Amino acid sequence: MKRTSLLVSVLAVVSFLSIYGCGDSDDGARVESCGGDALCVGVLTADESEVNFTKGVVAAAQKAVQDIMDAGGSIELHVKEVGNCTDLDPPQQGAKELIEMEVDAIVGHICSGVSNSILDEVEGARDVIMISPSNTSTVFSSGEDKYKYYFRTAPSDVGQAKVVAGLIDSSMPTYVLFRDDSYGRTFNEQLMEEGVSSEGKYLEYNRNKEGYIDEIEKFLAGNPAANVIMIVFDEGEDILRTLLNSESISKENKYYFTGGFYTVVYDLKGDLDMLGEENLTNSPKPEDLAELFHTNSSGFAAATTYEYDYADAELTQSQMKFKENYPHSFNAHTYDAVVVLALASLKAASTEPADLA
Repeated sequence: MKRTSLLVSVLAVVSFLSIYGCGDSDDGARVESCGGDALCVGVLTADESEVNFTKGVVAAAQKAVQDIMDAGGSIELHVKEVGNCTDLDPPQQGAKELIEMEVDAIVGHICSGVSNSILDEVEGARDVIMISPSNTSTVFSSGEDKYKYYFRTAPSDVGQAKVVAGLIDSSMPTYVLFRDDSYGRTFNEQLMEEGVSSEGKYLEYNRNKEGYIDEIEKFLAGNPAANVIMIVFDEGEDILRTLLNSESISKENKYYFTGGFYTVVYDLKGDLDMLGEENLTNSPKPEDLAELFHTNSSGFAAATTYEYDYADAELTQSQMKFKENYPHSFNAHTYDAVVVLALASLKAASTEPADLA
């Protein structure tokens, strides 16, 4: 199962841990150093104030720990919330500190480029399990030896590209907007491999360049209704607002987003003015914008990895309950990552990284 997408039944699987020892904690099993026979897990993530898609990640990990311990499990948790996804020094230092604590596994990093840099630069990083709840880069599936102990609970961009390709309206022309970085370019390449032929109708934009949104508006202006695939992150909100408010952009466009933008949708909760009445005519007014995007009820869709349709009604209900309390995109994936580690430790009767893998 190395380097594959893992999905663990939310809240339900921890019942298997009832035979797994005992532990103690005051708030989510935070301790100062690893010790004893408990599984020792570090959470390495960006500062929530700097990277908004980290929201709820620590709380979700602590929830997993609490559920594991309530079931009789023994697990310790260390949390490092440092920096952002561009300055590599703070997260690398955070990883170093966790490794010096002798953690058995690290849940994180939240960003693909940071995870890769840690594996390249931090001594000992390849000797512990690293399991990310959000890395989507295809590089982690390359089969390189440095990814021997690397796993993730989010699917790669290849999987998301398949989802987008299956969603778009084939009767309409397709335009693709993508960031000028490895994420944007790779995702665009995957779309083309899935048969989404943009035939030159694509724009690689520099989100750090002044006036890039004007460039995007000009690119799409004066065209008939089309599919607009947006391979974006946080800047997607500003781009979308401009496009929806533009007099030169077709109001019949259908917008499709990759998971990077879906992570910020919750920040738009309740803000429906940007959509315009024509986008709400045939649908009930949702309580939050995330639901509108997810259901595509008004021509919007996001390739999110947040939900899974269980055949078992009880699991589905558990998932819905979890989502109510931990609504952000990578919360469930974080929860799953911690539980996967605990289940692996239980099955292996060991906390050694090689045994966990």
